[in-house]
Amino acid sequence: MKLFDIAKVPCYCDGVTHSLEKRRGEDVKVLTLSLKVAPFDAKLATVMPDGVKPTLFKLNSGDPKESLRRADFALGVERQQLHVFASPDTDAATRMLDQVRVHGTYAIAQKDRNGYDFKFKATFGPVGRDELEFIQSWLLTQKFVTFEAAEPGMFDEMVDDGETEDDEKARQPIDGRVPMWDDAPTSPATPSRAKPATERAHRPLHSHQGKKKTAAKGKGRRK
Repeated sequence: MKLFDIAKVPCYCDGVTHSLEKRRGEDVKVLTLSLKVAPFDAKLATVMPDGVKPTLFKLNSGDPKESLRRADFALGVERQQLHVFASPDTDAATRMLDQVRVHGTYAIAQKDRNGYDFKFKATFGPVGRDELEFIQSWLLTQKFVTFEAAEPGMFDEMVDDGETEDDEKARQPIDGRVPMWDDAPTSPATPSRAKPATERAHRPLHSHQGKKKTAAKGKGRRK
């Protein structure tokens, strides 16, 4: 399955980060591109995996839904080949990026126009000097990409949950609860199961001294 089933999709490169990817138990140095398709209309949504178009656009008119500001997608597409062209009229691709993992896919509405930007991450590597120079030339510019499914089974697949940087920042403990592995004091929402120390003061005496007092009282009554 392709991310876009159409040739030469305009993709703007917003940023590039260096990171590590786990492959067959080893950490591999990779590059992650932040790519943007803008403007993103109903025609482009039609050539994407099922679920994208009906989520973002009205089925009858194809207009964007006014009440929708952002939608995150877990598309689950397999690794891709990105054939990158300098322009839509160029016949031969400048570079082919293989085994690219597509993740962090979402669409966000724009205030200055009636439509969306579609954003996603593209992670691949390891890379050599030529690839680094090419990615540097793509940064903050637009190139045109044709997507193809890469050869399957070369790397361990990773689940795409559609997560973005905003999702990670938004993670906070729910209702002020402290995780069970945290060393902080127990919060009011999760009271401790230990009995208060004051309960022990009300327990009956069981000492030998208490038995002696009881025996002395019994002798007094017999007299």
